[in-house]
Amino acid sequence: MPDTARERLAALLADTCDQLVHRQADAILNALRLTDAAALALMEGEAVVMPKRLTAENGMKYALSGEFSETFESTDFDGDQCFSSVPVSWTNIKAIYAAAVAASPYKDNSDAE
Repeated sequence: MPDTARERLAALLADTCDQLVHRQADAILNALRLTDAAALALMEGEAVVMPKRLTAENGMKYALSGEFSETFESTDFDGDQCFSSVPVSWTNIKAIYAAAVAASPYKDNSDAE
C-alpha cells in the first residue's frame, strides 16, 4: 500500500491507465472479431491476420500476380516430351484464396456472406 500522497496518486494513475488500456484493447479485439481459436493461434504464432479478400486496393494483386504457375506436360509432333509453364490467373488466385478463407478454422461466422 502506498504511503505518501505521491505514491497514492501514482497508483491511482496506474489503475486509471490500466483501465483505459484494457477498454481500448477490448475495443480493438471486438473490432477484429477474433474467435477464441484465432486469438490463441495469433498469440502462439500459429496464425497471422490477413485480408478476407485479395484486391488491387490492399496490394495483394501486385504481391501475388505472376507468383504462381502450373507446368503442363505434352508430346510434340515428333513424340518428344514437352513441358510448358502457364501462369495462374488472378481470377484463380482469388478463388483459391477465398476457398482457404472459407475453410479457415479461425473465421468469424458473424458476418456470413
